[in-house]
Amino acid sequence: MSLPFKIFYFVFVIFNEFCREILNLCKFDGLFRQLTSRFLPKILKAKN
Repeated sequence: MSLPFKIFYFVFVIFNEFCREILNLCKFDGLFRQLTSRFLPKILKAKN
């Protein structure tokens, strides 16, 4: 295997795993939004 191909394959595999994680996170997106809507204002107030 040539080096550019190895690099491309490596990046592709990582990207594929990353996309799978993103899709899994999308399932919890509603939950994440609930958490952020609850905690984000508190965090912003704490910063100010």
